Amino acid sequence: MQASTIYADVANTGSSLKSQPQFQREPAALSQLFIASSMTSSNGTPILVPLSAVAKLTRSLGPTSISHIGQLPAVTISFNLPPGVSLGTAVAQVQKTEADMHLPETVTGSFQGAAAVFFHH
Repeated sequence: MQASTIYADVANTGSSLKSQPQFQREPAALSQLFIASSMTSSNGTPILVPLSAVAKLTRSLGPTSISHIGQLPAVTISFNLPPGVSLGTAVAQVQKTEADMHLPETVTGSFQGAAAVFFHH
């Protein structure tokens, strides 16, 4: 099983677990998984605890992959320029729309590609 710890400037950052095929058939099989704790036994080996002791196990639908820029989850929004509309006008409209949405400070936007080149000049 592999797990990762993601340190980022956000309140909640999810992590995915990958398990052996025998643990993927039924959700109840997850109760058989144990993970090493930060506590150690008298001989120095990590104490194993059931996964259910540190995680709430629920069944739900989720994405099969999550895009990232650096360690932060990212969503890509693409746009094409209508005939006669300059890149500068489109960038300004995207920025206005973002400002009008009053997003929390933990949500940020940036431009990629040609818009990023234009924006930094």
